[in-house]
Amino acid sequence: MTVINVQANVQWNYCLDPKSKHWVAVCEVLGLVVSEERFETLSVAMNNALDVLFRELMAEGELDAFLKKHGWKKEGEPPKKSGRVHFEIPFNTRQVRPSELSAGVC
Repeated sequence: MTVINVQANVQWNYCLDPKSKHWVAVCEVLGLVVSEERFETLSVAMNNALDVLFRELMAEGELDAFLKKHGWKKEGEPPKKSGRVHFEIPFNTRQVRPSELSAGVC
């Protein structure tokens, strides 16, 4: 498997949804939302969401333009032939009140 590191600054805001009792995280800059029953699995869901997004961008041929638009860079290249690729994107998290999440997610 090829690992591609992305030099980025991604922010996730998270909270405990008082209605569902699920942990919810929102990455506003990328329009991503994940939800998990357990806090311990929330960061895994965030990593997976980022990886899926970046693999889709790569498959559509839009990855380089997307990275350039955000001022981000990648270290490594996808394999020439189809193969498994995993993106590593560093991120920061911040716990917020449910009312602070965008679009009233909680």
